[in-house]
Amino acid sequence: MHYRRFRAYLLCSVLMLMCSAGSFGQLKHIRELQHSLTTIKDSLAYTDVLNELADYNHYRHWDSVLHYAEIAQGIAERHNYQRGIAGALTGKGVYYMTRNNYLSSRFNNDALRMYRKLGDSMRVALLLNNIAINFIFDGNYAKCVAHLYEADRVSRLAKKDTIRTIALLNLIEIDSTLSKRQRDSMLITARRIAEHGKDEIMLSVCHQFEAKRLYDAGSKEEGLARMHEILKEADSAGNFSNMAYIYNDIGHMILQMGGDTSQAMESFTKGLEIAQRQHFFYIASLLMPELASLNEKTGNTAMAYYYARLQLDQTAALSAELQASGFTYLDYLNNERNLREAQARQSAQKRTIYLLILLTIVTAGLLFFLYRSEIASRNMARIQQQLRKETEARNRELEDWDQFHNMLISVMAHDLRAPFASILSITEAFKVIDLLSPEVIKTMMGSLQKTSEDSIRFMEGLLSWIGSKRKGGKYQAEAFRIADVVRESNRFFTQAQEDKNVWLELDESLENEKVFAEKNMLGFICRNILHNATKYAATGKPITVRAFTEGDSVITAVTNHGKELSEAEIRKIFQPEQAVMAKKEGLKGAGIAMIISQDMVHRMQGRIWAESEPGVGTTFYFSLPKAVSTEKTVAV
Repeated sequence: MHYRRFRAYLLCSVLMLMCSAGSFGQLKHIRELQHSLTTIKDSLAYTDVLNELADYNHYRHWDSVLHYAEIAQGIAERHNYQRGIAGALTGKGVYYMTRNNYLSSRFNNDALRMYRKLGDSMRVALLLNNIAINFIFDGNYAKCVAHLYEADRVSRLAKKDTIRTIALLNLIEIDSTLSKRQRDSMLITARRIAEHGKDEIMLSVCHQFEAKRLYDAGSKEEGLARMHEILKEADSAGNFSNMAYIYNDIGHMILQMGGDTSQAMESFTKGLEIAQRQHFFYIASLLMPELASLNEKTGNTAMAYYYARLQLDQTAALSAELQASGFTYLDYLNNERNLREAQARQSAQKRTIYLLILLTIVTAGLLFFLYRSEIASRNMARIQQQLRKETEARNRELEDWDQFHNMLISVMAHDLRAPFASILSITEAFKVIDLLSPEVIKTMMGSLQKTSEDSIRFMEGLLSWIGSKRKGGKYQAEAFRIADVVRESNRFFTQAQEDKNVWLELDESLENEKVFAEKNMLGFICRNILHNATKYAATGKPITVRAFTEGDSVITAVTNHGKELSEAEIRKIFQPEQAVMAKKEGLKGAGIAMIISQDMVHRMQGRIWAESEPGVGTTFYFSLPKAVSTEKTVAV
């Protein structure tokens, strides 16, 4: 790939010169520019001349490129002259291309960004071409080709379409996917553009391509003769860098033809002399190993050692310059290949280095594979954990809904029985309506209406409870006077209490106590306890309800003066097995109501228990948070 590299690099230098002038950079014009520096008063114009001098010296003296570019950059930065800064960065990018490709890429990319902001299509195409050459030195031919096609596209928008000629010629050399027909077509297009623009620079480059294609097609003598003619043209124009490249081409052509080795060595030597004199280090680095190899083959070991020594000295000088620049990027493969050709004794050491690099790459690849595997495993574990959490949350939600449904069924089975029993009792009495007085009938109708109204209110509350569950599973806790809830709940049992000759008796302590609770839950708890109290109360005795404060809670006590319960019976009331047994026996609320009440009390941050005392009866207690503000929300 050496030939591709220096040919593309040559085109890069040609392009720089084209952007600054319309003809070859002759010594006379350089001196005119140098003389104009003594008369220019405007700093911006002075910067433009410095950048133009840097462009012209690509073909005459390499170190002058950096000299003029750095002065131009300093002046442009002081005046914030963006075009001047971009031009200086472009010159430095070309200068460092063969010394420090990383630094060159940085300068070229900075200049590209600036020219894009300035809207300069010609310079954008130039920088895309230069960055493509950076990729060649980096060994990335795919990105190089991509940038060249982009340069071709942008150059069509430029006023000077010769820029496109450079992109086409570089694509001919670099894009290995092109067919012979495509290459010939591109070369014809490039030459037509150069002829139309009367651009002698690009015509000369096209002639070099044509001579090389003649040689490759089999017309070797004709191709070599044409290269000698082009060499004379370059010499006449003072185009030193092009001369050095052409001498290199001629030397290779002679060797490939099986010609006189001494003629090839003479051509390489002349090219090296120009490269050393003008400080064209890259072409010198190509010519020195060729001369060392040819001298070694002809038995002239002294000269072979001399050229090898020259190459080592140049490599050392470039390394020192690289270190001084503050950047450590090097084209290691290129340098090692040159050193290997110059010094055979270092081949074993180089093979060791390559082996270490290979082992490093393999190790890095293995570590990367293990790293990716570990990352994949962690991601899979994280996904599984997330799925497990979601599944658990869903199961909890389903369990909660199942529990809610059971609770709902229990409430309906338990609390609808009493009003329907009262209604049935009244309807049975109406069978003998002829025996009833108007006052009794009126009383019974009033009782029926009251029971029906209470049942409707109960159903409305039940529906509201179901709706709140569907909206997010949160119950709205409010402040209630416990006495009001107890009175409302007892309406379900007034008929049964009258039939049994028992009555509800509220203690004065109950009137002023308020609790935080969900209305439907609290109503169910009260109805459940009052139902049991009515059922087991002794005839002719009251059901007493009282309340007292204990810390932040209000404790409500409901006492029936009837059947006494043992400790074992009290424990059984609040055991979950009682609910399971009730389900198995299909009791739908019987036996399960107290378990549901216990769960509801716990949900409202309270507790429920019972105590039995001989001669007094059984008292059920439940505690709830004392109302200290107006409202809060309690999650189910």
